[in-house]
Amino acid sequence: MYNYYIKKSEGNRMFGTYFGKYLLDEGVLTEDQYGNIMSEVRQCRMKIGQLANAEGYMTDTQADEINHLQLNHDVKFGELAVEKGYLEEKQVSELLEKQEETYLIFVKILIGEYNFSPEELQKYVNNFKKNENYTAGEIDTLKSNDIDKVMEIFTKNDEIPELVKDYIDIIGKNLIRFTENDVRFEAVEIVRQYASGSMIYQDINGDSHISVGICSGNDGKGMYRLGKIFTDNLELKCKDDDIINTVSDFLNLTNALFIKKENELNMRKEKIKIFSDMISLSSEKDIYVMPFYIAGDRMDVIISMDSELNIA
Repeated sequence: MYNYYIKKSEGNRMFGTYFGKYLLDEGVLTEDQYGNIMSEVRQCRMKIGQLANAEGYMTDTQADEINHLQLNHDVKFGELAVEKGYLEEKQVSELLEKQEETYLIFVKILIGEYNFSPEELQKYVNNFKKNENYTAGEIDTLKSNDIDKVMEIFTKNDEIPELVKDYIDIIGKNLIRFTENDVRFEAVEIVRQYASGSMIYQDINGDSHISVGICSGNDGKGMYRLGKIFTDNLELKCKDDDIINTVSDFLNLTNALFIKKENELNMRKEKIKIFSDMISLSSEKDIYVMPFYIAGDRMDVIISMDSELNIA
């Protein structure tokens, strides 16, 4: 298994990712401008572990230990650091105050370097909110980068079972935490049939049965991209098995966290299955599809609950 925690990301640039993509789609920003802005945001916002080290509160070894612990616990860095005795709660609060919100960094760049006026910027934010059907609270969530709440934005549909929402919450937060690039999600779709170019798939059995998969498009580029990001040292021309194994490890890790959270259901993971060619899925019950984008490539998380998933 690869050591994801060595290069793991500690904060997502959520508002900048979504609002920036809107400005890009509207022709307000070019591809190069959007990429440059997000790169600058990434450089400006220090991670909590980096801040703690800079302030002399934690060593690199302690920060790496907390990162590693997060692989098996769906808990924030600061909470784990306090539990281990490396930080005090007042120190965590202090570090969070010093960690400037990426929303503010994003706004400062647009105004200072791209000559947006505050009034013009607010007009685009209002149009973005209306276009994407976001509530004021959801905009605030994106601005705050609160990964404990962000996935709720994309699972508002009352037809999605709570257990499926729980799974989407865990895998969504893991995608935010463990990827170096910007991740952008879309609302969960409900279908009975689905087609994909490739899929990493695992059954979870117990008092409830859940089938889950990570799927890529016809050319498989998204799966390559995701695997490359996870390992942070592979190029797109590396062997297929290396790329697939990293995504398989990620899915296996996520499912272990899900089983731990839902321990009263007595669930267990089955063997990972890999489908590298075009596949079709169907079910007598609903299939839940959560689209997400890695560096512009669409991928999907698919979930089927208490129903046999037919794969052809």
